[in-house]
Amino acid sequence: MGQIKRKTKNMKTLVLITLFYLVGCCCPICEPTIYYSPNGKAFPTWWGSPPEIQTKDYRPLPYGYGHGSSTLYHWIEKNKKEDGEKDLNRRLNNLQIPLSQLYQ
Repeated sequence: MGQIKRKTKNMKTLVLITLFYLVGCCCPICEPTIYYSPNGKAFPTWWGSPPEIQTKDYRPLPYGYGHGSSTLYHWIEKNKKEDGEKDLNRRLNNLQIPLSQLYQ
Protein backbone atom coordinates (compact mmCIF):
# COMPACT_ATOMS: atom_id res chain seq x y z
CA MET A 1 0.00 0.00 0.00
CA GLY A 2 2.88 2.39 0.84
CA GLN A 3 4.47 1.76 -2.53
CA ILE A 4 1.27 2.79 -4.36
CA LYS A 5 1.10 6.08 -2.42
CA ARG A 6 4.74 6.79 -3.22
CA LYS A 7 4.17 6.13 -6.96
CA THR A 8 1.08 8.36 -6.90
CA LYS A 9 3.05 11.16 -5.22
CA ASN A 10 5.87 10.80 -7.75
CA MET A 11 3.36 10.88 -10.62
CA LYS A 12 1.74 14.07 -9.26
CA THR A 13 5.15 15.71 -8.96
CA LEU A 14 6.03 14.70 -12.51
CA VAL A 15 2.74 16.11 -13.82
CA LEU A 16 3.29 19.44 -11.99
CA ILE A 17 6.84 19.77 -13.30
CA THR A 18 5.64 19.00 -16.81
CA LEU A 19 2.88 21.61 -16.54
CA PHE A 20 5.32 24.30 -15.35
CA TYR A 21 7.62 23.40 -18.23
CA LEU A 22 4.87 23.54 -20.87
CA VAL A 23 2.83 26.48 -19.56
CA GLY A 24 5.44 28.45 -17.70
CA CYS A 25 5.21 30.12 -14.36
CA CYS A 26 2.84 33.08 -14.11
CA CYS A 27 3.61 34.26 -10.60
CA PRO A 28 4.34 37.99 -10.06
CA ILE A 29 8.00 37.27 -9.34
CA CYS A 30 8.58 35.49 -12.64
CA GLU A 31 6.31 37.72 -14.76
CA PRO A 32 7.17 41.39 -14.24
CA THR A 33 4.45 44.00 -14.54
CA ILE A 34 4.56 45.91 -17.81
CA TYR A 35 3.90 49.64 -17.58
CA TYR A 36 2.84 51.67 -20.59
CA SER A 37 3.33 55.28 -21.62
CA PRO A 38 0.34 57.52 -22.39
CA ASN A 39 0.56 56.60 -26.09
CA GLY A 40 0.66 52.85 -25.36
CA LYS A 41 4.38 52.18 -25.83
CA ALA A 42 5.70 49.85 -23.13
CA PHE A 43 8.44 51.06 -20.80
CA PRO A 44 11.36 48.65 -20.25
CA THR A 45 10.48 46.34 -17.35
CA TRP A 46 13.76 47.00 -15.51
CA TRP A 47 12.73 50.64 -15.08
CA GLY A 48 10.03 49.62 -12.64
CA SER A 49 6.82 51.57 -12.19
CA PRO A 50 6.50 55.16 -13.37
CA PRO A 51 5.95 57.87 -10.78
CA GLU A 52 2.49 57.62 -9.24
CA ILE A 53 2.20 61.33 -8.36
CA GLN A 54 2.75 63.57 -11.37
CA THR A 55 2.38 67.24 -12.16
CA LYS A 56 -0.60 68.44 -14.17
CA ASP A 57 1.45 69.95 -16.99
CA TYR A 58 1.42 68.41 -20.46
CA ARG A 59 4.50 68.17 -22.64
CA PRO A 60 6.05 65.91 -25.29
CA LEU A 61 7.88 62.93 -23.82
CA PRO A 62 11.25 61.81 -25.21
CA TYR A 63 12.03 58.66 -27.21
CA GLY A 64 8.56 58.31 -28.74
CA TYR A 65 6.62 57.89 -25.50
CA GLY A 66 3.96 60.41 -26.49
CA HIS A 67 2.87 63.28 -24.23
CA GLY A 68 2.66 63.47 -20.45
CA SER A 69 3.77 65.32 -17.34
CA SER A 70 7.22 66.77 -16.72
CA THR A 71 7.54 64.30 -13.83
CA LEU A 72 7.19 61.44 -16.30
CA TYR A 73 9.57 63.24 -18.69
CA HIS A 74 12.31 63.43 -16.04
CA TRP A 75 11.71 59.80 -14.97
CA ILE A 76 12.22 58.64 -18.58
CA GLU A 77 15.35 60.80 -18.98
CA LYS A 78 16.80 59.48 -15.70
CA ASN A 79 16.25 55.86 -16.70
CA LYS A 80 17.66 56.37 -20.20
CA LYS A 81 20.75 58.00 -18.69
CA GLU A 82 21.22 55.07 -16.29
CA ASP A 83 20.79 52.62 -19.19
CA GLY A 84 23.48 54.51 -21.13
CA GLU A 85 25.88 54.41 -18.18
CA LYS A 86 25.33 50.67 -17.72
CA ASP A 87 25.93 50.12 -21.44
CA LEU A 88 29.14 52.17 -21.32
CA ASN A 89 30.39 50.21 -18.29
CA ARG A 90 29.56 46.93 -20.03
CA ARG A 91 31.47 48.01 -23.13
CA LEU A 92 34.48 49.14 -21.09
CA ASN A 93 34.53 45.84 -19.21
CA ASN A 94 34.53 43.94 -22.52
CA LEU A 95 37.60 45.76 -23.87
CA GLN A 96 40.47 43.45 -24.69
CA ILE A 97 43.16 45.96 -23.73
CA PRO A 98 43.76 47.31 -20.21
CA LEU A 99 42.39 50.78 -19.51
CA SER A 100 45.87 51.91 -18.42
CA GLN A 101 47.02 51.58 -22.04
CA LEU A 102 44.16 53.79 -23.23
CA TYR A 103 45.34 56.76 -21.13
CA GLN A 104 49.07 56.73 -22.03
